[in-house]
Amino acid sequence: MGLQTVYWTPDGGGDHASDADGDAFTRTDSTFPFLTGVDVRGGDAKGAVVALGDSITDGASSTANANRRWPDYLAARLSACSSTAGVLNEGISGNRITAGTDGNPSALDRLERDVLSQPNARTVILFEGVNDLSWGGATGDQVIDGMRQIARRAHARGLRVIGATVVPYRGWGDWWTEDKEADRQRVNAFIRDSGGVFDGYADFDKAVRDPADPTRYAAAFDSGDHLHPNDTGMKAFADAVDLTTLGAARDCPSARVRLTPYRPTLQADGDGTEITSTVTNTGTTAVTRVSTRLDLPDGWSAEPAAARGYAPSPRATAPPSPGRWPPRPTLPGAPTRSAYAPPSTRTAGHGTTPTAWTPR
Repeated sequence: MGLQTVYWTPDGGGDHASDADGDAFTRTDSTFPFLTGVDVRGGDAKGAVVALGDSITDGASSTANANRRWPDYLAARLSACSSTAGVLNEGISGNRITAGTDGNPSALDRLERDVLSQPNARTVILFEGVNDLSWGGATGDQVIDGMRQIARRAHARGLRVIGATVVPYRGWGDWWTEDKEADRQRVNAFIRDSGGVFDGYADFDKAVRDPADPTRYAAAFDSGDHLHPNDTGMKAFADAVDLTTLGAARDCPSARVRLTPYRPTLQADGDGTEITSTVTNTGTTAVTRVSTRLDLPDGWSAEPAAARGYAPSPRATAPPSPGRWPPRPTLPGAPTRSAYAPPSTRTAGHGTTPTAWTPR
């Protein structure tokens, strides 16, 4: 799939490999029919992380030509480490663990080619199973067995294996049933507590599911087809990966901050909107302060107001005329308007800061 524009010469157009310009390349496509990978020498990378997946990993429904697949976002996170790691995207649309087709071998069949033989691969993130369970006819136990085989083979070659939970897909065509959902839950329970089969897990399911209906995506992360995430969902996947479990980079930032709702709005003479900042710290360094900023339109102002015993939080005051504007929170490092300061001894876990913005 690729979701990246490539340029071709017309059929019979001749050899233009040495051309200095691109005038002869008049056809376009959005796949990579010939390029399978790029190896880079130099730099401070200490290895590579391989993302083994299906169309979600391939980037389906993310913005084309923008590099907003979840492995792209993961690479951006790793680039902030003092010693980083490469990220290899081995997602193939329609891929499954338990079975394959001509031209689209199963994850088990392509494991050697796409993961184990990749130069300096240190870790594989296994994010497959939704195609097996939805339309592929596999049971939860068959998917788990396939995951065990992949982990065993990867471990035998010295790679770490991170399991990623299977995302919800209710509403995607007519594939969802209660029995299939039970299989999905069985697979996810195994991934979260694999008894040592995996070296860690990334809870992609939890990152994007609707708290009111965990069988579905939350609207903020859904591309609209109820299986593939939008750009925001892709980033949520990357943010759900604990970098310390990858074993491929050092001195990585440990804190991640997420707003709920992702894009809140303010409306004059309407009900207030509560914005929750969720701080996740998975590193060894305590998070002592997280700052947020609210960009208000002209005519609005903010003033401190107590918020459930945490640090003071501002309230937004509306201008005289009614209207609707989307504030754009920026995290972190922006001028402090509200802050959550967890105890200095806090080194892991989660904290939330409810912040109410009420037009008055």
